[in-house]
Amino acid sequence: ADAVERIGLIRAGAVGIDMYGHPMLANVIRNRTSTIRGRVEVEYARNRLGQDAPSGAFHISRQTDSDTLDLALSYGREVQGNHGPGYRNRFNASGSAIRLADYDQPEFQIEALGTLNYRRNLFGGDLNLSGVITQEVEYSNVTERISFPAAQVLSGLERERSRGIEGQLQYEYPLGAVSKARFYAIHRSNEENSRSQSGSGANLDVSLGRDSTRE
Repeated sequence: ADAVERIGLIRAGAVGIDMYGHPMLANVIRNRTSTIRGRVEVEYARNRLGQDAPSGAFHISRQTDSDTLDLALSYGREVQGNHGPGYRNRFNASGSAIRLADYDQPEFQIEALGTLNYRRNLFGGDLNLSGVITQEVEYSNVTERISFPAAQVLSGLERERSRGIEGQLQYEYPLGAVSKARFYAIHRSNEENSRSQSGSGANLDVSLGRDSTRE
């Protein structure tokens, strides 16, 4: 609303105005003093284990007499509560320790989003360009510290990522009072991949997965 200075009504019969078959049109006059706007948001959280979860968002919009641009970006990391620090101990039937180990499996999730919308008047028509990209990553760095029967440190990694991209280009051109031509192109793609590894050196075991679609 701050970008609009006033709205005027144009009625049928106005000199030099093509009403395109409508009995009334609204003439929106934009406020030239508020053509660019922006907003930034930042958050930060930290739990008692020292795990942090930063997040932020950025949005900017620009409006002129001929075009409009909106751009938004966001990023955030969350600490998942499914797993965490603990231990993995083994005992025999008599209660004697077979294996003693501390186990740590912190889980995190990262989400990122970007959107773009651009619109302008072009050759008497309306050009509209939009795009969205999303990404979600879940990962965990696993550490197992064995203290008995022999000191040993084992490490592992669990990681899954999904990414989606969508873009659209559209152009509309009026053909008289009641019809118009529309041209558009759309692209979509989705990709998922995963990685799981354990051990180290010659005993390193790695498993990879990938799946993708495009249209």
